[in-house]
Amino acid sequence: MAPPPSKPSSPTSKKGSARLSKEKWLALSMAVLEKRGPGALKIERITATLGVTRGSFYWHFGSYQKFLQALTEKWAQDYTYIVGEALAGLKLPPRDKLRTAIHMIVENGQGGMDTNFRNLAISYPYLASQVREVDIYRARVITSLFEELGFEGDQLRMRVHAFVVLHSMEHNVHSGLSQKDLIALLEERLKFFTT
Repeated sequence: MAPPPSKPSSPTSKKGSARLSKEKWLALSMAVLEKRGPGALKIERITATLGVTRGSFYWHFGSYQKFLQALTEKWAQDYTYIVGEALAGLKLPPRDKLRTAIHMIVENGQGGMDTNFRNLAISYPYLASQVREVDIYRARVITSLFEELGFEGDQLRMRVHAFVVLHSMEHNVHSGLSQKDLIALLEERLKFFTT
């Protein structure tokens, strides 16, 4: 009786000792994307940066398309869904939830990563639906908070749109502010949005 077929051995680094999990691949790829931008997400560049073989990449993702989809899912979870889940669990008035949302978005550096994923969606249109789902989710969460504050109609739509777009681009606009100045700006912004 022939032995059962064996699964190929799991990927190793070029040195042959450390194994790189799919989660580690994605986390390290996010760091590369944040530091170097979408152009650095070429298989050869990533494997060289991580010190692993191309086999490691294909072991975990199978294709570049699946890799970018998994990376986009990680961005959606780490930079959007986690904020919505945190806000849903808070027993605070809506204005304080908005303050919390602003601080979570800015402290996570969401704006810089948003720009990267929007650029990826332009270059790789199969990512556009994932990015659109993130936008819809964000708008739904923020809409509910402004509705709780009593806004409706055009006032509601304007605030939701401005809030989501501004916080998606925050990193690109105010990256040089000190922490103290940024916090003061955030408080002024909250006052602007809620009055």
